[in-house]
Amino acid sequence: MNPNDSDQLIIRYLLGQLEEENRRLLEEQYFDDDHLFSRLVEIENRLILEYAAGNLSQEDRDRFEDHFLTSPTRRQKVESAKDAARRRQAVDNLP
Repeated sequence: MNPNDSDQLIIRYLLGQLEEENRRLLEEQYFDDDHLFSRLVEIENRLILEYAAGNLSQEDRDRFEDHFLTSPTRRQKVESAKDAARRRQAVDNLP
């Protein structure tokens, strides 16, 4: 599996699109593979930033809200990303 396929699998996992068996297999793999777990965290952070910036498709945005945001910890990460985006925008708009 090339990295792009792996990334897509992780994105589908984070958005709740994997079948139960594939979800379980991926979870087993990332618990045993530090590199895969790091990649999952990296992709999760990228999804959060894309969501906070309003750059996800409507379909992915809906999935993100329906699945990803069910966790209080994840909701807090998203709020932090939104706050950071607002601060960056404010700095960018300074004279």
